[in-house]
Amino acid sequence: MDILKRAAQLLSPHMAEERRDTWLTLAFHAQHRKVYDTIPQRGATADFVVVCVRTLLDRGCLGSRHALALLLETVRSAAGDERQGEFQALIDALDQRCDNTTATPSSAALPVRDLVYISYRDRDREWHTQLRQVLDADARLRDRIWDDTKIPSSSDFQRDIADHVARARIMIMLASDDYFAPECGAAECEIKPALEAQRKGEMLILWLPVRPMSIAASPVAHLMAASGPGAVPLATLSSEARHAVLLKVYHEVLHHLGLAPVATVQHEPAATAPAVSCPPTATTPSRVKREPPMLLSRLPATNARRGLQKIAGCDDPQRVMDVVFVHGLGGDSWSTWMADDEDIGSFWPNWLAEDVAGLGIWTLGYAASGSKWKEESMPLADRGNQMLDLLSIEGLGRRPLAFITHSMGGIVVKQILRNADSFGVKRYEAILAQTRGIAFIATPHSGAHIANFAELAAAIYRTNEQVRELSAHDPRLRELHGWFLNKYLQTHPLVCRSYCEKRELRPEIPLLRIKLPKGILVVDETSAEPNILGERAIPLDEDHLSICKPADRTAQVYKGMLGFVRDCLPTQDPN
Repeated sequence: MDILKRAAQLLSPHMAEERRDTWLTLAFHAQHRKVYDTIPQRGATADFVVVCVRTLLDRGCLGSRHALALLLETVRSAAGDERQGEFQALIDALDQRCDNTTATPSSAALPVRDLVYISYRDRDREWHTQLRQVLDADARLRDRIWDDTKIPSSSDFQRDIADHVARARIMIMLASDDYFAPECGAAECEIKPALEAQRKGEMLILWLPVRPMSIAASPVAHLMAASGPGAVPLATLSSEARHAVLLKVYHEVLHHLGLAPVATVQHEPAATAPAVSCPPTATTPSRVKREPPMLLSRLPATNARRGLQKIAGCDDPQRVMDVVFVHGLGGDSWSTWMADDEDIGSFWPNWLAEDVAGLGIWTLGYAASGSKWKEESMPLADRGNQMLDLLSIEGLGRRPLAFITHSMGGIVVKQILRNADSFGVKRYEAILAQTRGIAFIATPHSGAHIANFAELAAAIYRTNEQVRELSAHDPRLRELHGWFLNKYLQTHPLVCRSYCEKRELRPEIPLLRIKLPKGILVVDETSAEPNILGERAIPLDEDHLSICKPADRTAQVYKGMLGFVRDCLPTQDPN
């Protein structure tokens, strides 16, 4: 029996019209909204199931998991014990297709993406030449770099372009209004396929404005310019600043290819530079020269998102502070912080690394499902022990430390500090002493109402210890927060920020496998209020999931976190 028929047989008993949206919401709405939106929900059950299964088979892998496997894993909670084996066998077979170590005929037919492709207009050849001078200084890159100067005069120009775009792992765009203009020709053969590959996670786009341009109207407005915040055009920079930008691009390329920098790359600008069409602007040199942070440009597999993970600047011995992101119930160390879980550009810890110099950015991941169907969980005290040791192993506590938390993540951090305070272990006490600030985003200091609903449904949904400990007015949470307010803050002054949601979450709560009778504030304003002297929880027009997923740098929560981190720094950077 083929996969379509097997999946249809398993899913059909649970896909009546009044229930199908619930299952699709639980499986996809939180982390794969685009998948949810592509599945039509009309029609008789038999017809709907076939269309749904075919759609998910066509969609294929979502990272290390198959789309159809995610739906089967969600629905299996309602199936009897006698069908669990059938569900698991099909889930394993589907996920095996997404194993990166298993080559499939279809993937073998695809071109290997191994090139660094430089795209530019002919009038910007001077900037192309200067970029090549920096990149070509590293002999390892010379055979990887491709641009239109390598097209033989007698060949099919458009065919060569298309073939090499399909092989590009990185595309560097030397951008301007002319470059994006329809008559340029790059829109269809280079820009459009590159943006699609970037959306799928197959290509990294590094774009540089070479002249003043209308960024908001360009197709790359949603991507951070490789030159950094503000997207300052190369033509307006001094020779030294321009070379620093090109050197930053070089480091980004190496990081994405998994290579280390080499000494042959010139760290000072060449004596001559191309003529510029705009006068250079005055720049204020920083008192301390730093290499640009090497940002992560590819999402790890879902099963590799546990533990303390380095994001940017973590290996810089001169960094002035570490910032650790801690997710909550139902989240993970990456997707919690992404407005679009398929676009690495929306991972805002990267933005923080670019906008504040001298930071080490980390993200902390742990088992955070609310249901035993997916995984068991540690009690909060044990989880605090584990996380505390992970921080110590990586050397955190040797310099100032700040935490940015969502939901249960704030409670986990308080438990980490409580354990560090009570254990009497010197290496743990350093973490306690060096903590400069905690940002609480929708943290239920006195418990979450969603946990009470989960407990009522425990017989069906098999809620685990994490959900039970989050019940509203749980005495353990009250005792932990009492220690935090009355003991820790009395001897360890902190910078704190708090935000709370004001929009109800839709009735089908993603990830917790619970169908509520109506919308609910998962963490209401009372529970999110930390009652810290001089601090109040700021309400935002967001729900419990969207509150920690800023769409861009203008979002209030991102601006608030930017100010929070700067307030935590031991000294302010005058620049």
